[in-house]
Amino acid sequence: NEYIWLLTQSSYGLEQKINSLELIPINDYETLLTRSLGPVQQWSAEFPKASASIAQFITYRAQQQPQATAIIFEQQSLSYLQLDALSSQWANLLLQQQVQIGDRIGLCLDRSPTMLAALLGILKIGASYVPLDPDFPGHRLTYMIEDSGLQHLITQQSQIQRLPEVKYLLCVETLQDSLEQQASTCPEIEIPSQTPAYIIYTSGSTGKPKGVVVPQSSVLNFLHSMAQKPGLRSHDTLLAVTTLSFDIAVLELYLPLWVGAAVVIAKKQDSSDGRRLLELLKQHNVTCMQATPATWRLLLSSGWQGEPKIKALCGGEALPLDLAAELLSCCSSLWNMYGPTETTVWSTCAQITQTDSAPNLGEAIANTQLYVLDVYQRPVPNGIAGELYIGGEGLSLGYNLRDDLSQVAFVSNPFGTGKLYRTGDKVRYTVDGSLEYLGRLDQQVKVRGFRIELGEIETLLRQHPKVEDCALSVREVRTGDSRLMAYVIWHGEALTLTDIRDFLRQQLPPYMIPQHIESLEALPRTLNNKLDRKALQQLPLSNDEQQHSVEMTMASTPTELKLLTIWQAILSRKVSGINMNFFDLGGHSLLITQLLYRVEQELTVHLKFSDLYDYPSIETLAKKIDQSNIVENIIIPKRPVDAPAYLTLAQQRLWYLIQLDGPNTAYNLPATFRFK
Repeated sequence: NEYIWLLTQSSYGLEQKINSLELIPINDYETLLTRSLGPVQQWSAEFPKASASIAQFITYRAQQQPQATAIIFEQQSLSYLQLDALSSQWANLLLQQQVQIGDRIGLCLDRSPTMLAALLGILKIGASYVPLDPDFPGHRLTYMIEDSGLQHLITQQSQIQRLPEVKYLLCVETLQDSLEQQASTCPEIEIPSQTPAYIIYTSGSTGKPKGVVVPQSSVLNFLHSMAQKPGLRSHDTLLAVTTLSFDIAVLELYLPLWVGAAVVIAKKQDSSDGRRLLELLKQHNVTCMQATPATWRLLLSSGWQGEPKIKALCGGEALPLDLAAELLSCCSSLWNMYGPTETTVWSTCAQITQTDSAPNLGEAIANTQLYVLDVYQRPVPNGIAGELYIGGEGLSLGYNLRDDLSQVAFVSNPFGTGKLYRTGDKVRYTVDGSLEYLGRLDQQVKVRGFRIELGEIETLLRQHPKVEDCALSVREVRTGDSRLMAYVIWHGEALTLTDIRDFLRQQLPPYMIPQHIESLEALPRTLNNKLDRKALQQLPLSNDEQQHSVEMTMASTPTELKLLTIWQAILSRKVSGINMNFFDLGGHSLLITQLLYRVEQELTVHLKFSDLYDYPSIETLAKKIDQSNIVENIIIPKRPVDAPAYLTLAQQRLWYLIQLDGPNTAYNLPATFRFK
């Protein structure tokens, strides 16, 4: 039909331009434009006594179920009444500090109930928070603080020295007395719906991160829609594993409180340790967890067999088919979540029930519109790829202080009122109407759930005086293990990977540091003299150990030799020196879990997740293993050779059989032994 329609239009006259021809008959436009409109839902009707504020909705829940558990953190728990009172104390403290509606407050805290209470206190008075990850380098934090224009900063003692001066610095350790003196009820403040709730900084192609300003109304619409689908109820318990600087934490922290459920906050160390996550799931009878594909793989590689009552939400990057198949057998339901930060966390969701084909993006959430358009912003028919545009209640207010970027990314809606966000994602509708993700139209990538603009890293890398030119790419070394690759042309002598990592570490967070570096005489180019990024993917890896600034030490002891074999298998590369750093060789949290499992199986020792950070080389890790017999983190002293041995229960049974069968029976027992 589309082909006949094209021929019909072309017959109208030779003076027509090809790009003026419509791919779709006018009668089919309405069908195409309405196929992915999210349901129209009014969230305010559910809370008639609450004002349009995230925190006030949670206050409403506290009035309905004051004694219900709201937060669990390690051995501590807070009821809804306690959380509401604590957040009100924070709100009153901030009002005392002259914070007004619309002010921006930085938050640089470790994950804890204090962090969440401070967040709610900020929102209660109509201010907005700017999450500042304590793991980010000082230069990046300084830029975010200056760019966001915040005057107030809430932090902890351990972070003060690395943060720039602000007008009002609030340290939680010294605020305790002042906080306790505040009233536990917050004065009612009328907060306009378009008041920013938070500003989250994402990677920017120009070399600097850009701040996305998200209003309270967008968050409210998002929470209401998520409560309906995928759905969460008051009897649920959700495990929150995501850093606050990643916007999917909005669902983890606020959605349970929105519906009256409980949220278990995992410490940062627990979030990257699959075995600890497994313990938390069991300990707290968790019924819902949201994570990136990398974190789900981390959990599975730690021996998680699944739990029939758990609802699994997977997002942050494309859900691989093999992972979907594994998760389907481990949980009650599996949901594929999709959405950019600019449209408030998730814009679509799809329940995955089969793995015959790649998971689709599903349907639009409430009050959200999806359009698949060509380069002229016209709808494309089924089966044809186009760019995904998103409109509706979830749209953010644009980029902070970057009107130039906002005008490019947020365009007028040619089919109605308001704006549409250009996602840069290449998608298409299949014959059955499913929305299929096909990749990016630009150089933005996702690595273990983190959104990265390759141009930001390239811009910084070119600032080094010894770098003539460079290009970045992502290569999947094996299933589920994607790594950042840097291809560099040098001025003179090449730098080592350690030098490059140290240079970039001053500006970039850990997840944006390349894990491999390749020296090139020239970057591959297309016939139009453009960088050929596809050709970069085809270049062989040099496995050049000279890129590390260490003098190689060869393995010699049995433990070192065994660890060397394990490392090479886990890292999928040759490791020549036992003094080379695991993380400089491409190691990351998912690989740590796999390595610990292999070590436990082959060396019969039990290591903690943090041991790889404390002993990051084969040399140091082997010494730790050899110097102590580790069983479940308990160091067992060596027994003198002539000391009597204690029998295990199995050996005690054998001793009893000897008494029955006679002294000539051959059993493998110590020459001298005692019963416990």
